[in-house]
Amino acid sequence: MTTLDLKQAAAFLRMHPKTVQERAKAGIIPGAKPGKCWVFLQADLEAYLRSLQCRSTASAGSGTSTSRAPTAAEIATLLALPTGRRRRNTMTASRPSTGVKRGSVTRLHPRGATRSGTGS
Repeated sequence: MTTLDLKQAAAFLRMHPKTVQERAKAGIIPGAKPGKCWVFLQADLEAYLRSLQCRSTASAGSGTSTSRAPTAAEIATLLALPTGRRRRNTMTASRPSTGVKRGSVTRLHPRGATRSGTGS
C-alpha cells in the first residue's frame, strides 16, 4: 500500500495541488486528512482514474453510437424564452418630486416676459 501526499497525488493525477485538495475536500477524489496534511492511497487514485474513463472508448470497437443529435424542435423548446408576465416596478416615483407637473410648460413671450392667461 503506497501513500502519497498532496503534491505527489497532484503529480500522479496531473492536476494542480489546489484542485486536488478542493476535490478531496468535496469527496470527489478519495483521500483522508488524519491531521493537518492530506494522505492519498495510490490504489484509490488509480481506481478514481479508471472510473473517469470515457465510456465511449470502452465500446469504441462496436462502431455504434448510443447518443443522437437533438432535433430542431427540441432545440427550440430548450432555447425558448419565458413568456410569462413581466414584473412591474413597485416604486411609486423614480425621481424626487419637484412640485411641478411633468406635462405643464411655461411659455415665454418673444420679448422675454411670461404671458399670463388674461388679455392684457
